[in-house]
Amino acid sequence: AGRAGAQFQLLVLAAQAGLPIRFAWGGDEVPDAPLYLMPSIAGGRGVPRRAWMSLLEKVEKGAVLYFSLEDGIVAELERIAGVEIVHRSRRSGPITAKGEDRGGAFTLSCDTPVHMKIRATRATILAEEEDGNPAITAVDYGKGRVFFSTLPLELSLAKKEGAFHGPRATPALKFWQRIAEAAALPCALTKRDGR
Repeated sequence: AGRAGAQFQLLVLAAQAGLPIRFAWGGDEVPDAPLYLMPSIAGGRGVPRRAWMSLLEKVEKGAVLYFSLEDGIVAELERIAGVEIVHRSRRSGPITAKGEDRGGAFTLSCDTPVHMKIRATRATILAEEEDGNPAITAVDYGKGRVFFSTLPLELSLAKKEGAFHGPRATPALKFWQRIAEAAALPCALTKRDGR
């Protein structure tokens, strides 16, 4: 599935949550928007610094940023996401995280090549692994908000049959709706069951 799979899954999840979406690449100028989504960041090169700094400036002024890591590295993670990496190691097999929000409890599961043991320094924990390790967090960043995930949900879901609809549809939709609410975006779709 690769990067294109993560982007496609992001497009589908965003559409199911009612989020308007358009793509910009790392070398492009960062457009003004209320919400920015950066799925499954991979590799040591990450995002070009100029684009990253421009993006963070927009978040500081009030936008919402969601980003997840596959095996990527993000400089100044504590300043941006309010978490510190305690250690990183290779992982084989799925990871499961549980959380709760206004819609009730939710469980997310995906494959990830890296285990990141993190500690929330300022962030609120929205979901955690079975051992209590934070998996999804949120923190205020200036006038904006940053959602961070150690789960590369988008990349993993792109590989799962039935991830979009029916009884095996991903519960990640609830999480994406919460991000839409944080960005004060009206949900364009009325269906909430992944169909």
